[in-house]
Amino acid sequence: MNTGGNRDEHGIIGGHHNEVNGLQSASDVPILQPLRRHTEESMNALASLFKRDGLVEKHQLEGVDPSDRYFNRAVLVNRTPSGYQARAMYEALTVEGQSHPTIAAAVTELVQKLQAFGFIRLRTRANFKGSKYLAEKETWIEYPDRG
Repeated sequence: MNTGGNRDEHGIIGGHHNEVNGLQSASDVPILQPLRRHTEESMNALASLFKRDGLVEKHQLEGVDPSDRYFNRAVLVNRTPSGYQARAMYEALTVEGQSHPTIAAAVTELVQKLQAFGFIRLRTRANFKGSKYLAEKETWIEYPDRG
């Protein structure tokens, strides 16, 4: 057992090396650096996704599917030569709208297409603008079910 203040063989400074049945205690495992590196890599990958694919916003879509199950999916809004286009995937179904002059119109058309498939109680909100995360602070937009 290492109880000294020096760096031990695991890179822990001043840590205790507790071992029970050959397993080390969680305090002996240096996890912060790999976790930080993984988070930075994920954010860099997300930023490159926005740049590469023309993705300008990412919205959260919630509702109830035709088999009466609650679901939550991402709506990707891409820039097109004539405006914006929204796309979402649900299991084997990919729904993609036409190009519209505004993001709101593109997302609304996508919701209407999902409603035509039998999806109900749909609502959306923007979660990313560019690569900026909005921390789920945007207001939900509720879409009335088709009558």
